[in-house]
This record gives sequence, C-alpha cells and structure tokens, in this order.
Amino acid sequence: APTLTPTPSPTAPPAPRSTPRPTAAPAAVTPGAAVLDFYDAAAAHDWDRAISRWSDRMQRNYPPGEWLIGRFSRTTRIAITRLRTTALDAPRGTATVAVTLVEYRTVEPSPRTFSGAWGLVRVDGRWLLDEPHF
Repeated sequence: APTLTPTPSPTAPPAPRSTPRPTAAPAAVTPGAAVLDFYDAAAAHDWDRAISRWSDRMQRNYPPGEWLIGRFSRTTRIAITRLRTTALDAPRGTATVAVTLVEYRTVEPSPRTFSGAWGLVRVDGRWLLDEPHF
C-alpha cells in the first residue's frame, strides 16, 4: 500500500509592516526646500514637522503655539507662487529665500497673498527658518 505524506496546511502570508513615520523632517538640501517643507507642514497642520523647520532662536522669539499653530490652524492650503534664494553664504551657513504665497483659509479673508523673505541658518546640516521678513 502507498504511504501518504501529510500536506502542510496553507499559512496566511505575513501582514505587511507599516513604515514608521519619521519624527523629524529630513534634512533639506537647499534653503528653498526648507521653506517649501515648512509651508507644506503648516498647511497640513503637521505642527511637529513645521516646528522642526524653525531654529531655536525662531522658536524663542516666535512661540509656536501662537505664531505657528494659532496662525495656521484655519489654513486649508498654501500655494507658493514665487520662491527664490536671494543670498547664500555657505561657509557661514546663512541664506535668504524670497517667497510669495497664497493662503486659503476656512475664515475670511481668504485667499490672502503674502510676499516677503526668510532668513535661514544651517544647523547640523539642516537648513532652518530663523527670521521672517514679511
């Protein structure tokens, strides 16, 4: 009589692992990328990421609860219409980025247009927003 070999029971494939979300924004390669990432985070209400784009000095002079969360909590979208690095001193780790943006909000006035510039500093290889000029 033939010998029967038991067939293993099928097993469910392992569930895919979710990729953990980084706790800090990745290093921006350019000052302009840091400004873009800041406004992207602010529009998405990703406060931790937006705050991580501010230098320590910026956070001391402009407390994020008021100047970031309070300021952008009713923002639904930000469209950058102009972005240009107007000054870059790589050895000193400073830069200036001119920006024009249109902000859309859940309250009036909306939309609103702003033009100005950001002073940035490079800290530990990351460009951080250091001083607003609006």
